[in-house]
Amino acid sequence: MRPGHVEGARFIWAHDAATAVLRSRTIARIENTLAADMQLADVVVAVPVHNELERIERCVLALSGQMLATFHTKLLFLVNDCTDGTAHWLFSRLEKLPVAAEVIQVTLPRAQRSAGRARWLANHAAIDRLEPLGGMLFMTDADSCVPMDWIQRYGCLLQQGWDAVAGSVDINREDCDQIVPSLEQRNHLECSYTTLIDELESLVDPVEHDPWPRHFNASGANLAAKLTAIRQLEDFPSMACGEDRAFVHAMEALDMWVRHDTLTTVHTSGRLFGRAEGGMADTLRYRTHVPDSQCDERLEPADQALLRASLRATWRQLHLRRKPEREVIERFASDVGLSLAVVASAAGLETFGASWHALEAASPYLVRQPIAPSRLNLEIRRATDLVHAVRRGVTPTWSAPNLELSA
Repeated sequence: MRPGHVEGARFIWAHDAATAVLRSRTIARIENTLAADMQLADVVVAVPVHNELERIERCVLALSGQMLATFHTKLLFLVNDCTDGTAHWLFSRLEKLPVAAEVIQVTLPRAQRSAGRARWLANHAAIDRLEPLGGMLFMTDADSCVPMDWIQRYGCLLQQGWDAVAGSVDINREDCDQIVPSLEQRNHLECSYTTLIDELESLVDPVEHDPWPRHFNASGANLAAKLTAIRQLEDFPSMACGEDRAFVHAMEALDMWVRHDTLTTVHTSGRLFGRAEGGMADTLRYRTHVPDSQCDERLEPADQALLRASLRATWRQLHLRRKPEREVIERFASDVGLSLAVVASAAGLETFGASWHALEAASPYLVRQPIAPSRLNLEIRRATDLVHAVRRGVTPTWSAPNLELSA
């Protein structure tokens, strides 16, 4: 069953809190004539900006060149504690843009100057400028370039029934001269393995609204969501980093339809010294200095990925029954290494997404153990074999790890 579009009291409270922060922390707010003449927009693109003078022009040009015939669109730049002239650059060019645009300049306490917090504020500011029923919030970053059909494509997907679209992200080849060849080779292997794991999971646990080809990333550089869906959440996540993944995770917990699109890629900076602590730049720099540092947590061994997908597929079918038989629950509890009480509690949750997230967090068999890059070639071969077997209709066997039953 699709979730109903009802705005929750918690989201209203969170929005009021964000509005109060913006009111107290805004230094300046300027909009161009096109924005002033627009009452509410179909699409608002929220862009948090911090010291991006070298890259902001590319971002703005890409956003200004969108195919916008279908949607009334507004760009909203939240300029957060800039000291390099980025705010002045935006203010001076605002009236020349061929699209409605607004710049909000804020200053935040040092403890709150993070990418996640800035995106939280930008998103809340954006939704006040959206049509309440048909409005769509788009997110990207100031060091990123979106393709010219970005808004048109994702806007159409949202209108066709999806609640959110999480697109793919790649490094801008014009902005990655600091990446050493060994790191580039590692990135290539990781991408190859990620694609195999994504396909394996799609074959073993197909999702009707998110068919193959798909991916499982969630980047704030390439996200879009319906306002009616957003308002079912408690709030936009506001942690220092990882807020993009948390946003999609929260939507999936409510069984919202999230499309992990692979056709529209946003290109972002490949620099080693970025603006967001804990972001992509920090990861690239760390991997340059520590070549054998572990891969992303999603890149677990292929057999473990098969186990996870198989258990999730089984649970998806059990949850559809609403009240599975006791013996079925007992058998599944054994498979995931959990007590009957824990599994029964998860079965009582309203949505599949929330119940699976609860099981995944509790099960000792589903703890993510990312591989080292030295194992990538081995795991690529194993994942290739598993994908080929599933394609042929052969169900690969798996066995649960030998761990003691969890309380």
